[in-house]
Amino acid sequence: MTETITVRGFSGTTPEVKNPDSDNPVTTFRLGATPRWRSGQTGEWTSGETNWYTVACFGRLALNVADSIHKGDPVVVVGRPKVRTWRNDQNESGAEIEISAQSVGHDLKFGTTQYRKVHRGDAADTSESSAPGGNTERDDAAQESTEPSPAHTPPPASAPASTPVSTPASTPASTPWQAEHTAGRTAA
Repeated sequence: MTETITVRGFSGTTPEVKNPDSDNPVTTFRLGATPRWRSGQTGEWTSGETNWYTVACFGRLALNVADSIHKGDPVVVVGRPKVRTWRNDQNESGAEIEISAQSVGHDLKFGTTQYRKVHRGDAADTSESSAPGGNTERDDAAQESTEPSPAHTPPPASAPASTPVSTPASTPASTPWQAEHTAGRTAA
């Protein structure tokens, strides 16, 4: 039986990449998740104790996380938990939860982000098969078409990430939201 958890929180460290040029790069970062709730009596927000996790990403996911996630970013992580025990030089011991990530992304509750497909050569993605535990599940998304619709054409690879994506002038906006948010933009 394989358990999967989803954790929302903030990246507590800058992602660190190990072996970026190998067939199986690994990126790790710390994830802090602090529960918050509103008091029914006072209406004030209260924060609970922060839970800390080490997130480990493998293969293509490792490189994408290293390029996309920064210290302090709100993120959502889906993966398999594993409890790791440790003992330091002072003979103190403890345990931590490491999440072997299957998916990592920005938490869009707190802001926006722009997806950019990355092509990193012809090497096969080893992120699933190389993760601890030898997962051999197939990525359904990899089987779907990667061609964007005309209204969602990404900027050229040479464009900076902050370049807004625009609907080509010859293509009318297909929804009221697109009409409102693409008004006055022209194709690059």
